[in-house]
Amino acid sequence: MDKPLLAYVIDDNPDFADSMALMVRHLGHQSRVFYSGEAVLRALEEDRPDVILSDLVMPGVDGATLAQKIKAAPD
Repeated sequence: MDKPLLAYVIDDNPDFADSMALMVRHLGHQSRVFYSGEAVLRALEEDRPDVILSDLVMPGVDGATLAQKIKAAPD
């Protein structure tokens, strides 16, 4: 592996999100944890992850809507 990847882990269940992020870090990568789709959309203004691991069923911006918004972004 040349360089660690940055993974965004998104889940409204904090225990699951934190556990998944820990596993990502254990595999030698970096992770940022988010508990809502809205928080991810704000974070994407600052940096770009290499991988996004998202729950599909969340209140507010769910995983499917989040994916559509990311895909529709011009950059």
